[in-house]
Amino acid sequence: MSEFLSQDDIDSLLQSGFGSADSTSVAESSADFLKNAAADLTDQMSVVLNTLTGREIFSAPGDQFLGDAEMVNTYLGSEGYLSVALPLTGGVQGTLYLTMLKNNAAVLYDLMIMGDGSAPYSEDVKDGITEILNQVAGNYATFLREKSGGSCSTGSTVLRDDEGLDILISDECILLDLSVSDIAPFQLIATFDVDLTHSLEKQYVKSSPSGGFSFDTDSLLSQDEIDSLTAATESLSSPSGHSAPAVASMPMAMPGFGSSFAPKGSVDMLLDIELDVSIELGRTNISIKRVLELAPGALVELDRLAGEPVDLMVNNKVVAKGEVVVVDESFGVRIISLVSPEERIRSLR
Repeated sequence: MSEFLSQDDIDSLLQSGFGSADSTSVAESSADFLKNAAADLTDQMSVVLNTLTGREIFSAPGDQFLGDAEMVNTYLGSEGYLSVALPLTGGVQGTLYLTMLKNNAAVLYDLMIMGDGSAPYSEDVKDGITEILNQVAGNYATFLREKSGGSCSTGSTVLRDDEGLDILISDECILLDLSVSDIAPFQLIATFDVDLTHSLEKQYVKSSPSGGFSFDTDSLLSQDEIDSLTAATESLSSPSGHSAPAVASMPMAMPGFGSSFAPKGSVDMLLDIELDVSIELGRTNISIKRVLELAPGALVELDRLAGEPVDLMVNNKVVAKGEVVVVDESFGVRIISLVSPEERIRSLR
């Protein structure tokens, strides 16, 4: 008998494994989707802070609570604080608020200007922390744009100095723990307004009409692909019914699934192949009439805000995000994040 699954076995597994998934068996349920969203936010925050300060800064989500003045004072203290509103529009829309003590904002600002984090709070901190959180919002919008498969961008930020605490009332809040090397850890609060909470829920919780949860079909094999794999596995079986050695029949790895399936020599043969690498600053749609009207000095507005990361593309596939820098009078790109291997595999389909 062949050691591979038959078509009937595969169909049976698909029907039993994905047809009646219960909400309690899905990791991203309606109870914890905001913490998952906050974890993604802290990942982007760590990338930005590490890049701007040159320090090892780690951020992670903590307690989740419903916002009110007492809870904010409990977690942050009653000293002066800064709160920055970061509006998101497009595929994910709503407003994200980040609130922190002024003294902690001064730490981040001092680190950004290459200090040791000990400088006291001053009025300059307001502009500095707004710029830092603008870049965090830009990175987060880029992440959400990829997750939602649509457009997502940030609007103009609004800084509140010791006022507007009422904006946090009755909204979902998550405590963010920030750990900086050689500096005592501190916390800030991420607040998701009602619109943003509902918008994120649509992205993180995929509910089916029957009340259960549906799986992302983009990551599953199609029926044609299953048929092809089944035919391939059957061809590996010898006439006597015993399976032929798989290694002898598969000298190279399947495209997009890593090099662990192939002998090292096969991978070495590919290392000198040249690839086209391009940097995409942004895109826009304009009419033919507008193209014909273009002249020296004309402005073309792109769909990306100033400060947002640019796309590093290899063979027209996005593999990384970066920021534009100048190196010896030439433009360059500093990598700030890489597209996950899973996303790269999915982009090849």
